[in-house]
Amino acid sequence: MITKKTITLITLILCAILFSGCIKKQNDSSLEITSSKFMQVSGEGTAHNPFTATSTNKDNLSTGEVVFNVTAGGTLNFQITARSEATYDLGRIYVNGTQIAEVSGVETSGPQQVVVSEGDVVRFTYEKDEFVSAGNDEAILDFLFVQ
Repeated sequence: MITKKTITLITLILCAILFSGCIKKQNDSSLEITSSKFMQVSGEGTAHNPFTATSTNKDNLSTGEVVFNVTAGGTLNFQITARSEATYDLGRIYVNGTQIAEVSGVETSGPQQVVVSEGDVVRFTYEKDEFVSAGNDEAILDFLFVQ
């Protein structure tokens, strides 16, 4: 004979199974990497383990980039740093094609925030010009996550 306690337990299990795909876990990332070229990317894109992307393109006239799709809207948090030739080798971040931050030389943007929506595209690039190499010739995207 099935008891009331057993029915309650089965009901709870079924509810958990049915709704587990609909409820976003608090630690899940709201960003997914869709493409990357000349970028070393680490992290999970969560507040506890944010994404970090470091450019690896060292050749003149080269561009490194990583592209993220926003899977759940909120506030995008990030910081970008450059260790490169000032004014000519540039680290940039874009949301839906609009540039929202840029660094060059030895510079850090400091913590930044911008509101994003599901389906937005976040792109981070490091563009080297055709002449001088300076510093580490790199740009770093740090502390990237959506809250």
